[in-house]
Amino acid sequence: MLLDETQHSFEADHNLLRVWQPRCQRRHTNANIVARSACKQHERTHTGELPYTCEYCRKSFSHLSRYQIHERTHSGEKPYKCKPCRKCFGQLVNCQKHERIHTGEKPYTCNHCTKSLNSSSHCKRHERIHTGVRPHTCKHCKKAFRHVTNCKEHERIHTGEKPYMCKHCKKGFSDHTSFKQHEQKAI
Repeated sequence: MLLDETQHSFEADHNLLRVWQPRCQRRHTNANIVARSACKQHERTHTGELPYTCEYCRKSFSHLSRYQIHERTHSGEKPYKCKPCRKCFGQLVNCQKHERIHTGEKPYTCNHCTKSLNSSSHCKRHERIHTGVRPHTCKHCKKAFRHVTNCKEHERIHTGEKPYMCKHCKKGFSDHTSFKQHEQKAI
């Protein structure tokens, strides 16, 4: 049976309740608690429901696991440790990404050249060199940048913010590179 976007269908199939999700056309099996929970979490991507709210910063989340990971930013808990150097991380994925520094593993390859990178985000960022995509735009003058850090540094020209301060002469800098160059001369 084909359904249009406004219909819901519930059908019994070998004692399993199958729910047809109209927006994404995904089928979810409510065979057990795990499947029902996954179905409910997935539905939140459509409804925008955010039932988990951080008591420290009021940021809200659709998934309990994402909320728990976020809480570590406030508690400082870092349960994942890099085996070679013992550096600690709040998220397993960040620890795994970091460990590639030690192994030299670069599993992501640019679609435009032969360059290999150690993370998917670095690969996507690198590919912008080839595509010319500049997704980050200055709020003040609309100049576009490939990298969010470059955009933030540029915006400081407009705001006058100088977050990097020399501890020797108290001079402020809007970008980390200039700050480091100054520090090298001051030492």
